[in-house]
Amino acid sequence: MGTNYVNEGNLNNLVYSKLRKNVYFIVIVYTIIGGLWIYFSDELVESLYADVQTITEIQTFKGWIYVLITAILLFFMINRLYNQLKNYYEQALKNHTSLKLIFDHVGSIIWTVDKELRFTSSYGSGLKKLNLKMNEIVGKTLYEYFGVENDEFLPIASHLKAFKGSSVFFEIEWQGNIYHCHLEPLKEPNGEISSVIGVGVDITERKIIEDKLKNQLNELLQWKNVILNREEKIMELKKEVNTLLIEQGKPIKYSNV
Repeated sequence: MGTNYVNEGNLNNLVYSKLRKNVYFIVIVYTIIGGLWIYFSDELVESLYADVQTITEIQTFKGWIYVLITAILLFFMINRLYNQLKNYYEQALKNHTSLKLIFDHVGSIIWTVDKELRFTSSYGSGLKKLNLKMNEIVGKTLYEYFGVENDEFLPIASHLKAFKGSSVFFEIEWQGNIYHCHLEPLKEPNGEISSVIGVGVDITERKIIEDKLKNQLNELLQWKNVILNREEKIMELKKEVNTLLIEQGKPIKYSNV
């Protein structure tokens, strides 16, 4: 499933797409109004006047009226478009900044790649652990960054899968850290997948705690087995004592075995 998350790489594309649609709307409205004005005003003038000189003067006057009306109309339409785009851009930028601050706070890494698997953005406080600065790897491909050429390499295979429209989750150990990664395809307004956004959360400490708990559990199981084995040996010894007592014609000592 594609996502509409707005990032630095596709923010301008979304704004330009909205601008393009509104420009088309303005042109269509202008053409329709202009055509209707010319047709009906000419019909009206010709029905009211027969003198060529008078018609010419009125046509000139009519032309100036047309210019004035369309200028006012275009002003309001373009001003409305400007305000819409301004609000849209500011809101998108605000959302983007808020998300960036959130991911910076939790120590994550966010990146985007294009169809060539080339980084188009990278940020997040988690970059520090990788000795990277914001957008330092922009322009590099995943192949170049990881130093591999194999499409089966997990991060690369996962990104290729995301470009087919899938949400992808995977874990990778890199430079001494363990990351839980989530990839989502980013779609253009026309539905085409133009890039993939990734979020990597450092789960190294969680994994260390999980490993410690696992080791402690294994130790408890070992102690349990030792205790059970000890109990079994004691039971066997009690049985042997009872057997010897029976052979000697004496009453058994342990009745619970």
